[in-house]
Amino acid sequence: MTRLRPQKARLDLEEGIDFLVSEDEDINNLYSCYGLLKLKPRKDYFRSLVSSIISQQLSNKAAKTILKRFMDLYGDNRFPNPDDILNTPRHLIRKAGLSESKACYITGLAEAIKDRSLQLDHLSSASNEQVRETLIKIKGIGDWTADMFLIFSLNRPDIFPIKDLGICKGFAVLLGLPELPKPEFMATYSSRWKPFRTVVSLYLWKIVDEPESYKPNKN
Repeated sequence: MTRLRPQKARLDLEEGIDFLVSEDEDINNLYSCYGLLKLKPRKDYFRSLVSSIISQQLSNKAAKTILKRFMDLYGDNRFPNPDDILNTPRHLIRKAGLSESKACYITGLAEAIKDRSLQLDHLSSASNEQVRETLIKIKGIGDWTADMFLIFSLNRPDIFPIKDLGICKGFAVLLGLPELPKPEFMATYSSRWKPFRTVVSLYLWKIVDEPESYKPNKN
């Protein structure tokens, strides 16, 4: 029977992996393959959200390329603030490789922060659901972007983004499935990893990013 632990505000990777490897042989095997992973909070919430919008439906390589071009618009290897973006003509933002819709989303996000209809500094103390409800009010931010924010900016311990392609691919490899799993199955199966599903998410991405290091569990 799975041990239950109280939910925490921020992930402790060592505690999470200690809990999971004692409960699940597949996760124990992932730990053997990749060791203890690292995760630190991204404190620049605006940058995190803009980066996630840029990354929507793109490979990591493509997203990094466009993000660099976007930052190059502002020089000095710095990330633009909301005022910088609002003062940049839309056609220049699109020159970085962004679609018209993503350029609009980023501009809209900057406007929401500028007029304080979105107050990012309040999110660190909000619950997961409160964070989601707040963020998805902004056009262009949906469940996936909210999940990325909860994982990488707030380091919440129990986030499992079942709509993420990398998570789906890693999940299929982990369970030896012949095709990508259905979201309903992933949601049900992942309940065994509560309250540390974020840890599993990180390892599933690792399977996709470094497949050569993964050796399937033979048990």
